[in-house]
Amino acid sequence: MKEYSAVTNLFSQNIDKISEELTLFLKTIKTNPAEITTIRLNVEEVLLRFRDSFGENVPVSVQSKKILGQRTIVVSVEGKECNPFESDDELGIWMSSILSHLENKPSYYYSHKTNTVSFKVSRKKINPFILLLISIAFAVVAGFLGRFLPDNLRLQIADNILAPVCSTYINVLCFCGIPLIFLSVCLGVIGVGDIQAFSQIGIGMIKRYMFYLLIAGIVALGCSLPFFNLQFGHGNVTFDATNIFTIIFSWCPTNLLVPFIDCNAMQLIIMGVVFGMGILKLNNKGKYIYGVFNDLNSLMLMVSGGFTTLIPVFVFFTLVESILKSDVIVLLQAGKSLLITSSVQILFVMMLAVVVSIKSRVKIVLLLRKLSDLFLISFGTNSCSASIPEHYQLSSSKLGIPENTFSFGIPIGTSIFKPATAIRYLILTFFMAVEYNICVAPSWLIMAAFVCVFLSVASPAIPGGALLLCPMLFAQLGIPAEALGQMLATDVFFDAVCTALNQVSVQLVLADFAISRKTIKEDILKK
Repeated sequence: MKEYSAVTNLFSQNIDKISEELTLFLKTIKTNPAEITTIRLNVEEVLLRFRDSFGENVPVSVQSKKILGQRTIVVSVEGKECNPFESDDELGIWMSSILSHLENKPSYYYSHKTNTVSFKVSRKKINPFILLLISIAFAVVAGFLGRFLPDNLRLQIADNILAPVCSTYINVLCFCGIPLIFLSVCLGVIGVGDIQAFSQIGIGMIKRYMFYLLIAGIVALGCSLPFFNLQFGHGNVTFDATNIFTIIFSWCPTNLLVPFIDCNAMQLIIMGVVFGMGILKLNNKGKYIYGVFNDLNSLMLMVSGGFTTLIPVFVFFTLVESILKSDVIVLLQAGKSLLITSSVQILFVMMLAVVVSIKSRVKIVLLLRKLSDLFLISFGTNSCSASIPEHYQLSSSKLGIPENTFSFGIPIGTSIFKPATAIRYLILTFFMAVEYNICVAPSWLIMAAFVCVFLSVASPAIPGGALLLCPMLFAQLGIPAEALGQMLATDVFFDAVCTALNQVSVQLVLADFAISRKTIKEDILKK
């Protein structure tokens, strides 16, 4: 299909003509009607801004191009630097409001004395849920067919082909996501405006995260106990806090590079807070550093967003590897624990959704539909890093959460707020206590709830991160070390569900926080 191209002066009739021709072109390529309206309005306003700055006789170019397969509308005009999206007048404010509803926000750059604005036109997308179901179906068929292969060959395929592919993809996602944690926290602190405002928002947000985390522990304790025939008695398990404090002290970064190399989210968050507060104190001197960090953040969001398109492929390889390597009998034995855990986790998320729905007066069905893409991406990749771009898109364009809230709240939340993980830990301890005939006292239940909630905060927000702290969890609660082998076989299924529900919970708490502060953008939330 022939691309659109027009070069004309900035007279009013010419701007109207470009608007009509561009609308017709977008309809021809079957662009979403709502997106056509938004792009048309924004192109018109950009042309008006350029006319106000350069006059009516200056030529302007409006073209459609395909850049790396992405169709883009490009508006360019020669002259002095003029960013049409930066203005304090009413038109600039109106433009910012319109742009906040645009899924693919335009980009501006100035090069060779030419001002250029680009608008991405969304590609046609197959429903991600359908793609995920297709990927899972093919993986299940391929995995169970592969189990008919000789054991040596089956394990070689899993270990030498599938495992490296999966680990490489996870490494790429971490390459994108780990810097985003530092940059997002830093920019979030700066975006609050001053130290006093940061203290109010930051402390309030963390308090809310911890409150709902305790609620998750109480819900798990109350809902799951009736399903486990625990042996109650005096018990002989004592509490040792040494390892707990070791984890707390390990959050302090030792140098600038190690947190990035080790993918240590808590250290990156602390670094981001320190750097952000430092830049705030620099006042005008820090604006150049802020500009660099902001550009790096945009770059990493764009790169990581591109890699998430490979999610269905990654899901296929991950499930096939798991089926080839896992003992099917062990998987079936853990079915009860998986069913109870998932049910309690979903119950907690639904409770959060009901709270937000009531406070915002938004139908819960609409709220859950907006959260569905984040759930699918997190479940498919089993990675917090991969879901970060969708987090930001969801907060700004679908839930109406202000930037000074989500830019700080998302990295903090994905690192410390893991209610589904806390629920998983607690129910796992009950399951293992029954399996290994451990006699427990009422104090053991209180200790179990406390340890599980705390370790969920400390567990790394990476695929398989929960496994790293399970030896400590079992040791604290008197569960034999051999129980780890039974857990390893089913970890991929538990971990994927926990990751997805944790990410959804973060967004719900952020929305609840914004509603309580009356900063939520209701027109976006209710749209």
